[in-house]
Amino acid sequence: MAEKLFAGPVRSGPWTANEVMELRRYLGATSPEVIGRIPRRSIVDVNERIFELGRIKRDGSWQREDLAEFKRIYGTRTDEDLSRIFGRSEDEIRRLADEHALAKDKAFVRKLVGEAATRMPRWRDGSSTSCAATIRCSRTWSWRAPSVARSRAWSRRRTTWA
Repeated sequence: MAEKLFAGPVRSGPWTANEVMELRRYLGATSPEVIGRIPRRSIVDVNERIFELGRIKRDGSWQREDLAEFKRIYGTRTDEDLSRIFGRSEDEIRRLADEHALAKDKAFVRKLVGEAATRMPRWRDGSSTSCAATIRCSRTWSWRAPSVARSRAWSRRRTTWA
């Protein structure tokens, strides 16, 4: 897909600010091969630039935009990638995540560990009707009974009045 969308000759030379921003946006979300197709850079250039991003470190307080972006992507990127994206140490990344009570997405962690994705539960044949019967007959759903009783009484009144 990226081959079709971002077709063209491979660029060389210094990176533009927009290319670096795109690299940071996609870093950790996809492979360097796919990232390289977006600014039309070679895989070697992309890997070199990723390495350079790892060497740049910032100190001080976080900008509001950076903090919002950090909160948005924290769950789907490794701490190492976040360190490169924001130019902060991995310890500072973990500290900020703890401070804001952020956690990694469960599906992302499963993917890192190599486990299969969790499938959504599906109804088996006949189980949906038995479930509906259970709900209608169950006393545990009594908290819904008044509203159901009112709606049924109202529908009976409308049909008998007509």
